[in-house]
Amino acid sequence: GDWDIVEVIAQRVIESGQARPPPGSKKKAISWPFSALGVVQMNRQDYQKAITSFLSALRISPNDYHSYVGLGESYHNSGRYNSALKTFQYAEDPGDGVEMKKSTEGWFTKYMLANVNRELGAYDEAIASYHAVLDTKPGEFGVQIALMQTYLERAWRGIELGLPKE
Repeated sequence: GDWDIVEVIAQRVIESGQARPPPGSKKKAISWPFSALGVVQMNRQDYQKAITSFLSALRISPNDYHSYVGLGESYHNSGRYNSALKTFQYAEDPGDGVEMKKSTEGWFTKYMLANVNRELGAYDEAIASYHAVLDTKPGEFGVQIALMQTYLERAWRGIELGLPKE
């Protein structure tokens, strides 16, 4: 029920004009209302609106790690796996000297990147990512289940294509 309150507060800040100052103003824009709204929309499974909200947040704060993760998760949940892959990869390693404000919970990004790779049929990359997550969070049950599912999907794919002769 708290998501309703989060939505109301974020929406009020956005509508008040406080999130984006008028052109020419020296006041800095704030991105948190857009990110918060994106999380609310994602929890309501309104992924297209969540994508729009996270993109708005990233226009204001292009180094906001959490907005990239939310954007990638929204892309993933809406079936836009290639966009999700690129977003998670950028969140992990933006390159070009960009300093990303990363969280200490970076394992979730690796986990979601593995999920996207599994969806795209890149089973070996997914398996490597799941193992990397388990190295930092051993015993994480959901990751173990996803890893087993990936091994199973890779095996079925091998059967469909015909197993290579050794």
